[in-house]
Amino acid sequence: MEPITCTALAPPPVLGFLAVHAALRRDCADLVAVARAGGAVGHRLALLDRVLTAHHRGEDAVLLPLLRSKEPDIAEVTKVVEDQHVRLDAAIDGLRAAAADGRTDVDGVAELADLLADHLALEEQHLLPTWVASLSPADHERFARRLRRATPWRDIAVVVPWLLDAVPDPFRQVAEGELPRPVRFAYRHGLRSRFERTWHRPAAVALAV
Repeated sequence: MEPITCTALAPPPVLGFLAVHAALRRDCADLVAVARAGGAVGHRLALLDRVLTAHHRGEDAVLLPLLRSKEPDIAEVTKVVEDQHVRLDAAIDGLRAAAADGRTDVDGVAELADLLADHLALEEQHLLPTWVASLSPADHERFARRLRRATPWRDIAVVVPWLLDAVPDPFRQVAEGELPRPVRFAYRHGLRSRFERTWHRPAAVALAV
């Protein structure tokens, strides 16, 4: 039997998109758990802000224009998606301001979780089918190259270990194998350990979700 590869399941950019969504849901669940327990949420918010901003930058600059060029009728949906990006940024900014004042806005965290859930569902239900149906294998490869060029190293250095941290251990080697060779080398020889020192989820949080 041939070994399982990500490409055999779906185009790597699509799998990466879905993996990011799964990791965002995990981190948002962490955030809600900490807020409900009365804990400080500033650290988790800072990481969520960092990865969500990077993810949305790639969508706004590369994915959404590509989908509009392939399927002009999707323009209305992409406008809603872009508006949601702005609303999510504003919600996180408000929560981070409260956290900086030593306050945990439990209701605000719940509202952010609902907004993010609606946003991810919209993308998966309306963008993803168009993406899969309208792009050829060559289009997917070109998209992946454009996204890499559009993503600054400072974002790669956080998003890659953050994303792989969410991958179950049995599949992590497969996921690592999909990384470009220089990124994979950097992940194994510094990015992962740096991420764990700076951002890793506290054990109490991991047990709470």
